[in-house]
Amino acid sequence: MGKSQKYPVHMPTFLQKNEGDPAIKVGSSDFLDLYLLMFLLQNFLPKLREHLLPQIQMAHCQEAKSYCGHPSAEAPSNSGTPPSAYGNACNFVFFKKDCVYQHKLSRFHFTTYDVRRGTDIINPRTSRRDVMLLAHNEGRSADSSSSHHFLYVRVLGAYHANVIYTGLGMRDYEARRLDFLWV
Repeated sequence: MGKSQKYPVHMPTFLQKNEGDPAIKVGSSDFLDLYLLMFLLQNFLPKLREHLLPQIQMAHCQEAKSYCGHPSAEAPSNSGTPPSAYGNACNFVFFKKDCVYQHKLSRFHFTTYDVRRGTDIINPRTSRRDVMLLAHNEGRSADSSSSHHFLYVRVLGAYHANVIYTGLGMRDYEARRLDFLWV
């Protein structure tokens, strides 16, 4: 993704504007204030924080490891950790200025089977928005007929966020840039 911050998306406004969208899953009610309702009943923002939490923790651990060169500063392993186990730690993930920044496309560089460089471009506004990923099937038997080897997703948007993590042991609250796709 590019470095630009030309297209900021204010999160509360984004949630309000996309209230009926099933990808946001915001409930509605006549007797509650809509602004309060967005933060009480929706699950887009907690899911986004839950997704970004391991990434920001890993970035902090790698930074600590590179500063002091101490091997005990290990990056947290989230393999096998259920998302609900993060619990209150997600409450320490904040978005600088309550904004994420939209990008028109995202490029992925990779090495092809014949050891050449390749690039895939994902543009959420065109037909080049569908992605196939390897499924993470830990804990399922390999011969299970219900286990899928791939995930198929449609990219709805490409974004980056300047994330501030104020979790345990944090002394500096510098924002870290994290890229993500809304699928």
